[in-house]
Amino acid sequence: MRIFKITICTLLIFSLLFSTVGCTDSDGDYPVTIGNTTFDESPEKVAVVSPNVADIIDCIGYNTKVALVSDQVLTESYKNTEKCGNNIDPDVDKIIKSGATVVMADDNVSDGTIKKLEESDIKVVQFHYGNTKEDVKTTYTSVGSILNGKEGKKKAENACNTLFNYLDTYYQEAKKKNSQKFLMYVSGTGPLATVIEESWYNTILGYSGTKVIRGSLNNPTVSVGEIAEWNPDFLIYDKNTYNSLKNRSALKKCKFLAKGGNLRLDKDYLKLQGTTAVENIRKIISLYDKDAVEKADQIIKNRGTETTVNTTTSTTAVKTSATGKTTSTVATSVADNSKSEKTSSTAQSTTTATKATSTTTPQTKYELQSKYNVSFTESAIDSMKKDKENKYIKAMQQRLSHLGYIDEHYITGYLGDLTIAAIKKFQKANELDEDGKVNSKLLEKLFSKDAKKYS
Repeated sequence: MRIFKITICTLLIFSLLFSTVGCTDSDGDYPVTIGNTTFDESPEKVAVVSPNVADIIDCIGYNTKVALVSDQVLTESYKNTEKCGNNIDPDVDKIIKSGATVVMADDNVSDGTIKKLEESDIKVVQFHYGNTKEDVKTTYTSVGSILNGKEGKKKAENACNTLFNYLDTYYQEAKKKNSQKFLMYVSGTGPLATVIEESWYNTILGYSGTKVIRGSLNNPTVSVGEIAEWNPDFLIYDKNTYNSLKNRSALKKCKFLAKGGNLRLDKDYLKLQGTTAVENIRKIISLYDKDAVEKADQIIKNRGTETTVNTTTSTTAVKTSATGKTTSTVATSVADNSKSEKTSSTAQSTTTATKATSTTTPQTKYELQSKYNVSFTESAIDSMKKDKENKYIKAMQQRLSHLGYIDEHYITGYLGDLTIAAIKKFQKANELDEDGKVNSKLLEKLFSKDAKKYS
């Protein structure tokens, strides 16, 4: 088992990352609007309860504005920053006393927390978790705009471009010797889960320079027998997972055990999209090609302030089919090799958000709707459009998940391309017009007892 620590070289790379994005901290040009909220000035203090947003702020270089962070924030630079409890129900009184005027959170922060903060005139901005490069860039620019207006947005864009430039540099060096080797990431203790295409985990592992073994949306789990059959050269695993694998007789002859090609990297770290993303890819490649890391480090050092990102590269991933067999698929553009459902990363403001209310009498033809705590009125159905987010969409996603058309990871309440694709599959299986649109005919069939499961 190998657990890496930050090296001096890593610190040098991160210092270069900060220097390339500039150090100007002017008030920028306000007002700026993010989601439904307008910011009239740069906040002097913010509380960040989202681990990912905290990591992104570290990458942009606005750490000095962060007064408090949640206990879940893992980024090294915040180890001495005052904590405000967990990221779902943080200590509101502590946030108020800190003088923070903005709270940056994930979309799982509790409604009670939001209400208390808003009552104290503290703006709460919730960020969806992005899976693709474009999603991540949107999060960066939203964060930068809030913190320092147009100047902050520009600084954030440069930081994001530099981040992906660095990731691509490591990829280019690693693939020279490792493009035909197989890497797998697993988490959990039973059932085991691997990465799926529509995820940031797949995006970041795509920079490893290897062939990434991944699951499908409808079958993200993997058995010990399947791991043995694939026999990956390298295995990256979450905490607790390794102990459940190391003594399995079926795996004793696997390459990753025989050659020491295994590394613990917890999912909570792997999902971060700021400075930790660079640290993660360096750890992974160092497992099997330290020379590639050293060469990439030197290239980055020599490059200095260059921030152009190469997104024309490609990598091969191994995708598991619904039957457990593998098929080779090419993920075009390493930086863009996953399509996001949820996660247009656009900051969704909760300070002025309004909830859709029903104005008509609930229809009774959706026989299972009560189990999902919704009533599909005409106004409710009309609100279920692409790029919208509400409880009716979430209920539809839950039903699609229960029938096997979409993974539960994507039950977000946001209607994006992945949900539309799932709708089309359901429509095809249930002999409806395959148009991906949400209407009463679709919902009547979906929420009926005779709706067909995915097969």
